[in-house]
Amino acid sequence: MRLLTVSSKFPYPAKDGGALAVKAFLENLVALGHNIDFVAVETPKHPAKEISEINNVTFHTVFVDTTIKAKDALVNFFFSTDPYIAVRFYSAGLKKKINELITAKIYDIVFLEGLYMAYLVDFIKELCKCPVVIRAHNVEHRIWQRKLENEKGLKKFYLSSMTSRLKRFEIRHLSRADFLLPITLEDDKVFKELGINVLSYVMPFGIDPTEEETPLPENISIAFIGSLDWMPNVEGLLWFVKNVWPQVYEKHGTKFYIAGRNASADFIAKMKNVPGVEVVGEVDDARKFILSHGIMLVPLLSGSGMRVKIIEAMSLKRAIITTNVGIEGIEAESGKHFLSANSIKEWVETIDFLLLNPDKVREIASNAYDLVVNHYRNDIIVRKTLDAIINEFKIKESD
Repeated sequence: MRLLTVSSKFPYPAKDGGALAVKAFLENLVALGHNIDFVAVETPKHPAKEISEINNVTFHTVFVDTTIKAKDALVNFFFSTDPYIAVRFYSAGLKKKINELITAKIYDIVFLEGLYMAYLVDFIKELCKCPVVIRAHNVEHRIWQRKLENEKGLKKFYLSSMTSRLKRFEIRHLSRADFLLPITLEDDKVFKELGINVLSYVMPFGIDPTEEETPLPENISIAFIGSLDWMPNVEGLLWFVKNVWPQVYEKHGTKFYIAGRNASADFIAKMKNVPGVEVVGEVDDARKFILSHGIMLVPLLSGSGMRVKIIEAMSLKRAIITTNVGIEGIEAESGKHFLSANSIKEWVETIDFLLLNPDKVREIASNAYDLVVNHYRNDIIVRKTLDAIINEFKIKESD
């Protein structure tokens, strides 16, 4: 088939969960033999640093300046009902590129990656009769909604407004799609409760699990990896190092390594004052970083969707400690595939338990790997998803 994908970010290099999800979907569509035009928004934060040649894929990039500007945010707040975080992606240049492609070619399916590309649905429908499918990586407004619980004053007022706008934006634009691909059953349920009565198929994040041996390092250390410009990650890490880490460090004297891109100067400064914490920053090889540690922490207090880095670490046979929010969307059993910790006391006791019981670390890591192999293989997930869309719309490959 001939497919068109429009993404809010370029997936190479894949150094965050969103990019990994987009990259995995793209490469598995190629493996199934489909031809793809891939249009990506290139932003100051996510430039298209490397465009590799991939058979049957033609890459197109359109630069959009999504830099947050105080003046623009203020004007948006008073004179628009749309969320500023989404408005930043509005682009005449992107519409022009899509128009050029659809005018020149016949596509069987158009995929829109993420909520911020959903504003294009009606525009694309005017140009193309093929089904428009949105991959919803999160229920975006829920991320902001949960963040509200820990804020006060003027910031809480602004976030409350942003949350309401995002909710309306999600309902309005997702409802216009022909087909929706939520990433978890929980997200699918939320969309339905919001009145988004669109045909859907739950498509979890998948991965290609390694068959290589990935032994634990001799000294089991503790680490985190994830985007350090994503609000829930920063919020969770700041809470963790303030409330949990001092007790762990006092007892074990171990280090906590934090890797991720786009850490703010304020975040780095705060971490420098915490004994035993080392901010590694952006790493060239996420896989290598994960393998160099035995225990991965995901102290999320808010968020939505599915944590890609948890699946990635599980596929590399690493033990995970996370919250109820962090494990959402992953069909894993606490005590078997990961360990759950939500209160300060639970976090301290769980980390202490694993550091003192390396055999338990190996057991949980092995169980987690089996879970990924049996339930989260990319090739199977993508094939079943595509079959669901093809069957629903009775698609025949275009000439």
